Amino acid sequence: MSELHNKAEAFVLCALAENTSGNHEENHDVGMFLISIILAHKKGQLKAAHNYKRDLRN
Repeated sequence: MSELHNKAEAFVLCALAENTSGNHEENHDVGMFLISIILAHKKGQLKAAHNYKRDLRN
């Protein structure tokens, strides 16, 4: 799942750099919102994987 997170983050950063909507402030707000969602999901996935490994050891 980490590769998907990396690709999604790169996609969003590329869209921000290209100023896709023509409104820099709007791009920044939307971009930061999307990056926060990606990072939260990645954190959740990592936490779930850690808990799964811990449960296997018990």
